[in-house]
Amino acid sequence: MNAFLEVLNQLHDSGSDFVVVGGVAAALHGGSRSTFDLDGATEVDLLVSESDNLDGLRERASRVNLDGRVFLVASIDDLIAMKRVAGRPQDLLDISELTAIRDRMKSSG
Repeated sequence: MNAFLEVLNQLHDSGSDFVVVGGVAAALHGGSRSTFDLDGATEVDLLVSESDNLDGLRERASRVNLDGRVFLVASIDDLIAMKRVAGRPQDLLDISELTAIRDRMKSSG
């Protein structure tokens, strides 16, 4: 996580406009699947300002405080939608887990 957090910190400190997506975002929402993004090679999924849906993604994003900085993390619903499009076996597992997390959050208040 240190290498990934360093990348996030550098993006944040440079004023870059971004939203964390993919397996890292799922993990930050409470998902249990480890990803290479967190464990090993620093691979970062980014949606940059040219992405058509960045504004909506940013508006719906959760704010997560890491290392004294606030980062935008794609909402659970947006992550589920992205993972449905990707459709890989690990995405299908993530969808199931993210749906359960979302349902627990709704039922607890």
